[in-house]
Amino acid sequence: MIKLLLDLCCYITFDLRGWKFSNQAADVKKYIILAVPHTSNWDTYYALICFHRMKVPVKFAIKSNWLVFPFKQLLTPLGAIGVNRNKQSTNKFSFVDACVELFNNSDELVMTITPEGTRGHNNKWKTGFYNIATKANVPMAVAVCDYVNKQITINTPIFSTGNYIEDLKKLSSVINPAMAKFPNKFSFDTTVL
Repeated sequence: MIKLLLDLCCYITFDLRGWKFSNQAADVKKYIILAVPHTSNWDTYYALICFHRMKVPVKFAIKSNWLVFPFKQLLTPLGAIGVNRNKQSTNKFSFVDACVELFNNSDELVMTITPEGTRGHNNKWKTGFYNIATKANVPMAVAVCDYVNKQITINTPIFSTGNYIEDLKKLSSVINPAMAKFPNKFSFDTTVL
């Protein structure tokens, strides 16, 4: 049922309006997708149906206590995977550690993260995506939703070199704030400028 609904949403949102798609990470089995720009709630909708359209088996991490009835029946088919931050009752570990464990226990996993951490303007990106990629030794790819040219691109993934600023410069080189739904809300991490 969810697949049929996603197919219909793809047809109405993209096909009838002439959107184009490009996936330069099609052969990569494990990586993190940075979904940018994230300036509107519509970005999540576009991302979920675009990844469905491109046949990218994308997942997104949420707290495992959200995956209960009725949310589980809706969120799981859309790609939600529960992250339990309580590894043992006495030994709590971070969201980053939980995501690294998911990557380490999976042969194939494509996880999407919005590094801006908010739909409003913010001068610093959250670094969790980078820490996950570094610790799990998986590459990062930027998925850009270009509202101006009606183009969605998953760019070539890169591995962390351990130099956050240099890696962020490479990742953000494919992003133009003008392509956002609300360009004035888009945030580059100013540490790379």
